[in-house]
Amino acid sequence: WASNVFSGWVEVLQLLALLILFLIASNLQNYKHTLSLCATTAGFIVSTIGIAQYLGLGFEHILSVGLPSSTFIFRNILAAYLLGAIPLGIFSFFQSKAKSQQLFSLLSLTTMLLCLFYTRTRGAWLSLTLGCIVLVCLFCVVSPLRNELKRNIQMMWAEPIIRGFTIVCTICLIVGMLQPAQTSKEVIQQFDEQKSTSTAAIQSVFTPGSDRGRLDMWRHTLQMIMDHPILGVGLDNWEYQYPPYDQGSKITFNSEPVRPHNDPLWIASELGLIGLGIYLYLLLRAVKIAWKNLHQKDAQLQRLALTGLFGLTALFIYSLFSFPKEQPTSALLFWFFLAQLNGLETTAPTKPKRS
Repeated sequence: WASNVFSGWVEVLQLLALLILFLIASNLQNYKHTLSLCATTAGFIVSTIGIAQYLGLGFEHILSVGLPSSTFIFRNILAAYLLGAIPLGIFSFFQSKAKSQQLFSLLSLTTMLLCLFYTRTRGAWLSLTLGCIVLVCLFCVVSPLRNELKRNIQMMWAEPIIRGFTIVCTICLIVGMLQPAQTSKEVIQQFDEQKSTSTAAIQSVFTPGSDRGRLDMWRHTLQMIMDHPILGVGLDNWEYQYPPYDQGSKITFNSEPVRPHNDPLWIASELGLIGLGIYLYLLLRAVKIAWKNLHQKDAQLQRLALTGLFGLTALFIYSLFSFPKEQPTSALLFWFFLAQLNGLETTAPTKPKRS
């Protein structure tokens, strides 16, 4: 039913690839710690590059639309990646037995948080904040995890390297709030930058027009959904059906939106209310599985449920303002968290050994 059938089939193949990865990841429960440690290491490297770019200390030669983007071409894509990497860093911190691994996980988490702040991505800030609120509430509910967190933080804070690194990051945070972002020498596209500093990004929340036309696109997309409520306009066909609805809001002589910057609305417009219902069902099922395993006595199941729910919450909230489902890395992390929670459904709690 799509007007551009070829584009729809390309999207189908991408979804099939993610489905295969989902099925594989659902059966990798025994390797979750190794995978999270690798993801934490990657997050540390990527964040270090991003911080260096923002402070003008190097790596400006990497192609970029807006720094700091590290290796992700644009800072918003980097922010979406970090939203998925941070929960894996938390799991690595909890699951690591060796003190050196815990120390590295904590250092990596601090680096990723600083880099996320430097991206000046307001949607990512809000997503992480709300995700942390959910995390704190869950810690309050699950007392074993709360006690473990308190014990580990006290132990880590006793390390001089952690205290010193915290001071360095605090100084970088203050400097970064006032310092204008660096401009890449390899700019491949002119992009409107209203948020030259992190402080300006915070202030821009209250600036008229700071939504950059999103509210208009959402309103027009709702009209599209009303016109095609059951099956939508077809996979990856929003951009072809949107122009008649725009009414001069976003389309200009040199630009045209290709997505509504809101994944749930995007899904509903292309797959109808049936597709949106399936998407919401997957999320609700994941939440149900997480809640069930948070009340298990097995500590690893609790950690997997906690970090999986945190990751899904952060990426879902971010999807209300952006388009992480289109970005390979953030889409992969979203489906990985779904697989992580789905795998808990078939994972039996570890039975204590009898003496």
